[in-house]
Amino acid sequence: MPDVLLITGAGGMIGTELVNYLGQGGRLVVALVTHDPSRYPQFENVKYVKCDIFNSDEICRVMEKYKPTGLIHLAWRSTGQFESNENFEFVSASVNLVKLFIRFGGRRLVFAGTYAEYASSEDKLVEAESEIRPLTVYAKCKNWTSQILAC
Repeated sequence: MPDVLLITGAGGMIGTELVNYLGQGGRLVVALVTHDPSRYPQFENVKYVKCDIFNSDEICRVMEKYKPTGLIHLAWRSTGQFESNENFEFVSASVNLVKLFIRFGGRRLVFAGTYAEYASSEDKLVEAESEIRPLTVYAKCKNWTSQILAC
């Protein structure tokens, strides 16, 4: 079976652009979306799958069927509700997602963070150098998820 790349949040702002770019290549891309898959641009090597990352059974079925070796995890609801407790649900869903990814043979993971994890500054944001100081529930949850997944 060829390498499969799984993308969560494929219907979001960043995910849509990434899938459009990767759709030009030859690798199979499984793009997880929350809406009807037929509404997205169709590419020969992209398979859109409607899937709820909060539903462990659905995620397990996707992992078992496609056995992705790569995962780009973009899914997170950024609705401007930066103090919403819903952000904690994304932490646990992300951990479950990655556990299943590894269980089914996953090897490479990219997780998208947020500028909000860093201290406010007029200076240019440099990931390896800028001070991490998340202030909102959203930023703290993104940062915690990053720390957990790095273990």
